[in-house]
Amino acid sequence: MIRVGKAEVVPLQKYRDEGVVYATQSAPMVVVDSVINPNIPQGNSRTIRNGVGILPNGNVLLACSKEFVTFKEFAAYFLSKGCNNALYLDGGVSRTTKGGGFGFSRSGFGVMIGVMK
Repeated sequence: MIRVGKAEVVPLQKYRDEGVVYATQSAPMVVVDSVINPNIPQGNSRTIRNGVGILPNGNVLLACSKEFVTFKEFAAYFLSKGCNNALYLDGGVSRTTKGGGFGFSRSGFGVMIGVMK
């Protein structure tokens, strides 16, 4: 979510809409309060994943794995970068970037992220 001048990733229970100008919802949070979320799937399911975290300096970290990873491996990446909270966004649509370039899924949906100042 983006409040005026500040990006945040927060659990639903901590969400407050005061000052929010843009927000999205997804699940699960893979990192909560600097710990891998114990409720993320613990299996060996591996896929291309993407997500968002907030770096210690307040910058947004958008990540898309290049390899097939588990939720736990994906969460560990955000922790290694210093993110206190990180949110998994998608696993299926992420595959549209596989192969070194952006593409479109069979349904015609393309991945798009914009950053505006």
